[in-house]
This record gives sequence, C-alpha cells and structure tokens, in this order.
Amino acid sequence: MATTTESQRDPVRGPRRSYGRAIPLALLAGLAGLGVGRFVSYDGGGGSPPPVAVAASSPKARLAGLERAAALRPDDPRAWQELGSTYVRLAIATGDPTYFSGAERALARARELDPTSPVTLVAEGTFALTLHQFAEALRLGEEAEEIDPFNPEAKAVRVDALIELGRYDDAADTLQDLLDLRPGLAALTRVSYLRQLSGDLDGALAAMQQARAAGSQGFESAVATALQGEIHLLQGDLDLARRAFDASLRQSPGLVGGELGRARVLEATGQRAEAIQTLDAAVEAIGSPALAVLLGELLEAEGDVRGAEAAYETARQVYRDEVAAGAIVDLELAFLEADHGSPTTALESARLAYAARPNIYTSDAMAWALYRSGRATEAVPFAEESLRRGTTDPALRTHAAAVFVASGRTDDARAALAGPAAIGGYMPPSLRATASDLGRTLGIEVPDHWRSDPVP
Repeated sequence: MATTTESQRDPVRGPRRSYGRAIPLALLAGLAGLGVGRFVSYDGGGGSPPPVAVAASSPKARLAGLERAAALRPDDPRAWQELGSTYVRLAIATGDPTYFSGAERALARARELDPTSPVTLVAEGTFALTLHQFAEALRLGEEAEEIDPFNPEAKAVRVDALIELGRYDDAADTLQDLLDLRPGLAALTRVSYLRQLSGDLDGALAAMQQARAAGSQGFESAVATALQGEIHLLQGDLDLARRAFDASLRQSPGLVGGELGRARVLEATGQRAEAIQTLDAAVEAIGSPALAVLLGELLEAEGDVRGAEAAYETARQVYRDEVAAGAIVDLELAFLEADHGSPTTALESARLAYAARPNIYTSDAMAWALYRSGRATEAVPFAEESLRRGTTDPALRTHAAAVFVASGRTDDARAALAGPAAIGGYMPPSLRATASDLGRTLGIEVPDHWRSDPVP
C-alpha cells in the first residue's frame, strides 16, 4: 500500500499542516467517469497548436471543418495537431468515446510529421489523461518538458498525472513551477483541486474564483464554472451550486459536469421527478456513465427497479465502449459494482485500479469493495489511507465510517463522519441510508438532504 504519511504544502500559500488521517472521481464521484473534467488546459501559449482558420457555428461543425483542412494539408503537422486536440476536447466535454479514434488518428499523424513537437506531445498527454492512462501521460508530459522546459501545458499534464498517481507532493512542487511560469486559469484550477483534496474547501473555492477571473471563455471557463459548482456542493450550498452549473451549461451546452451537477441539485432540493427527466434526456444525448448511474439511483429511489437496472447497464455498456477504445475505467467500475452489482467484480476492479494509481480514491475503492464483500477488517488499512489527505468528501468519509463501525472502531468512525455531516455536503443517493444509519449509531445529526427523501 502507499505510504500514509506525507507532507502537505499549499502551492500558493506555502506549508500546510500534515493530516494524520482524515477523507473519495474527482468528485468523481462527482465527475466520475471522471470524464476528465478537471483537465483544464490553455487556450494559447507555448503548448497550443497555432489555430487553423476554420469558421464554424458549433463544435461538431468546427470538427468537420478541421477534417477538411487536414485533408487539404495532409503534410502540415499544425492541421493535425489542431484536429487531434479538438477531438480530445470533444471527448472530454461530452464523455463520448467515439471521439477517441479520431483523436488517436490525428495525433499519430501529427507525431509522424513532427516527432519532437511539444505541441503534439502535450496533446497526446492530454489524450492519455482522458483515457486514464496516467503513467503514459506523465511520460509524455516529461518528454515535452525536456524539449521545452518552459512549456506550461506540459507542466499541467504532469500535475494531473502525478495527482492521479497519488504523488501529491511531487504534484504540488510541479504546480508551484507552473504557477511561477503562468498563474492563470489552468494553474489555479489545479491549486483549487489540491486544496480540495486536503479538506480546504474555502481555499479551493477562492482559487477557483481566481481561476475564473483569470480569463478564458467558452469550454475552459465552463469547466471551471462547473468545478466551482462541485465545491459549492461539497460545502452544502445548493443555491450557489445551481447557479454555477446553470452558468456552465450556458457557456458549454451538454457539458457532462454541468448536467450532472444540475441534476444533483434538483434532486437534493426535492425535485426528483425533474432531475430524472433531466438525466433521461442527458443520457440519451450524451451517454455519460456518471449520468446513467445517477439516473439509476434516482429511479431506484422511486421504486422503478427495472428502469434502474437498465440505467446501470447503460453505464456498463459505455464503460465497455471506453475500454474498447483504449480507456482504463477500473476505478469507476469498482464503485459501480460495489454499489449496484457484484462485490466480487468490484474488488477485482479496485485491485487493478489501486495497483496502477495508488491515490486516495483507489484506496477508497479498495476499502469499499472489501467492506461490501464482508471483509471489513481487511478494509481498515485502505480506509485509513483514503483519509490521509484530509478531504471532506461525504461519500468517501461515509465509506470509511462504515468500515470503522464494522471493525469496532467507533471513535474513528465518528471522526470520519462528523466533519462532513457538520458541513452538509452533497451525499449520493446510494449512500443516504448508510449515512443516516451511521449517524444514528454514532450520535451524529445528519443534514436533511442526506436522508432518503431530501427536504426541499
């Protein structure tokens, strides 16, 4: 298992105190399918391809225009770089794995034409992040940085990969370099995330607000706005969360993080029927597994078992499609199967995820899969690991509390659950009964919207 002691340093404000234990796709269970919604990049600068002159009224129309431009200029690496980057961006925005093959084709051609271009390497690194191939993403980011040591996008790719690989101190050091080089949107969104992982929600929100003020319009700004909504959800501020998600969808209609967040807020404020209607339309249009899982949980809460199972199967099918396209989704499958399928399958997936990227979320997946398999004692070390950063995420903390109670460690369980209960952050529907039962067992008052039928 990964080490459970590590120093924590805020990349902007210097040293932070160390947390002994305390915490889970990015948010991910927030954005899980992770969708890679947190990988905000730059609109310009040393790592971005020079723009190809294409006028278009929609992302898909622009994509078609870039395909034509690449066909007209088959030996121009810039045309293929822009085409590949656009495919990656659409894959991130929509969660649609059908864009993967186009990205792979275009970036392979760009690499063939200009093997040492940092622009291509960064685009390939971002694509690897999208596929959850984090070790490969780190390698590509390092290769790009060796060629161009002052490339901010290469550093951003490295930060994301290091975080996912559980190398948080290395990520903080690299992020400080990125901040020194270019303290803009991409750097500040990552500052926000590292603070969030350490339980500093106020600091995370401040950094995200700085990120949005730093500039950029369109997709990057929409992602940042949706991520701000996720922080508001973790803080239990449903009104501000709703505003942020609505704003993100105005900027980028169909953004997975925006659709998912809006549906969560609707359901948490007692508007379950509207949330189901919203999710049903979004799943039909986008096909994101995160959206399908939430739809299934809400249908299950309404007593529609058949509809819920169909939604979960839709999520599994999208994951199969992603795997066929080269993505790694072991972490996401571990949580899906632990909550709505086979604990044995969940544990198999969790073991694979943990071996590849021993971070707090894969530790959480191991703990929860073991617990759901009736092996709570074996789950304890992983639950402790998942808490090592201090994250206040209610889902992860509920998992840990359940493990501790089942192992007779009620004081640890109370410590795990009390903070999130006091904050009142969003609790996934699948965990509300567990959280409510734990609250009664531990003498902790839980928020109304943690209960099976949220109070408006």
